[in-house]
Amino acid sequence: MTALFAWVLPLLAGILTAWMSAIEFTLRNGSRGEVERALDARGHLSRWKPIASNLPDVIASISFLRLVFSITFLTLWTLDFSGVPDENFVVSGFFVGLSTGAVIIWLLASVLGAAIARWAAHPIVTAAMPLLRICVSIGPLLGILVRFINEIVKRLSGANLPGNGDQSQAEADLLRSVEQSQREGGLGETTAEMIENVVEFTSTDVGEVMTPRTEIEGIEMTDDLVAIKGFIGQEGHSRIPVYEEDLDHIIGILYVKDLVPYLGEDPATFKLRPLLRSPIIIPETKVVADLLADFQRSEVHMAIVVDEYGGTAGLVTIEDVLEEIVGEIKDEHEGDLEEEPEIRPVGDGHYEVDGRFHIDDLNEELSLNLPEDEEYDTVGGYLMACLGRGPEEGESWDIDGMRLTAIETTTTQISRIGIQPMEVDQVGNSGEA
Repeated sequence: MTALFAWVLPLLAGILTAWMSAIEFTLRNGSRGEVERALDARGHLSRWKPIASNLPDVIASISFLRLVFSITFLTLWTLDFSGVPDENFVVSGFFVGLSTGAVIIWLLASVLGAAIARWAAHPIVTAAMPLLRICVSIGPLLGILVRFINEIVKRLSGANLPGNGDQSQAEADLLRSVEQSQREGGLGETTAEMIENVVEFTSTDVGEVMTPRTEIEGIEMTDDLVAIKGFIGQEGHSRIPVYEEDLDHIIGILYVKDLVPYLGEDPATFKLRPLLRSPIIIPETKVVADLLADFQRSEVHMAIVVDEYGGTAGLVTIEDVLEEIVGEIKDEHEGDLEEEPEIRPVGDGHYEVDGRFHIDDLNEELSLNLPEDEEYDTVGGYLMACLGRGPEEGESWDIDGMRLTAIETTTTQISRIGIQPMEVDQVGNSGEA
């Protein structure tokens, strides 16, 4: 085997493998905005635009070339060690060449390629511009195959549903980029959490953030000025729902600031109805991002949430919506309150949980697998569904090695729930009360 065949060709194939890998890493994970700014500074932005508009097909082409050069390197390297095509073929040499070649490919494609993409992304893209323009031409052929396979896998996995398409994939890609940036120190924890909240914001239903009907505090249309002033002084709300007969008949929203000019008026002549603002009526399934747009267009920043039968299910304010992005917002009336945390560890793997805590959030926080269902959203709702009634304090339900116990209850809901792992000899006694 000549020196050229033995060393130069594998070396060239290895270099091309690392280069293709660096280009692919840059195109997949790099900031497109930074790349475009760098190319614009070098006067290459006009050449980049057709590449950017066909980026998935270009990436498929680069990935294919990386695979070709990897196989070429591994083949030449292994043949060099095994003695092929010479007659002195050595089996041990073949396996040594194959194993060492695989390690080198990993170093070139995964380690070196990623490092180059991280620290020299802009020069890489600039140098690869002629190749990328060629890939624009040949990419569609490979892109058809990629999209065909992707569509088959998507259909077989059951992901071919409304809302599970390109937008969901884009959101998943963004969350992965945020997680990677946070690990590398590029994003702080608060910033990363806020970006994740914004991504989830587009798929969160109003029903997940609303104040439930049982906690709505409002006034009746028949309340006089003295009663209204007493309510405001006691509760401290700036927006108050006003109803007739019951909460299923909310007729308007009273803004306390609208009441100020009438505080000195004779209670006997005070009229509440002219001060009311028309409420926004929305279903539980409305997405909070759409509701925020409604709030921006409206002068009323409180919406009444109704169920499928037209009854009041809860209410949601603009503060509830914004808290989904920036986290909890406390006003001057909440600052001095010592609220019990939603999840409180009490030792030995035991926790106390607010009954209103959402099932999916609890599963994520404690790595549990409690079943989710359309009939309930909260831990308290789940426990009541299991027992088929409102439990008394001390009653419990066992599932998947965990025991859920009603710690604090009212006649209509479970306020606090204990969660603890069951002993080995207790597992299997599901449904114990």
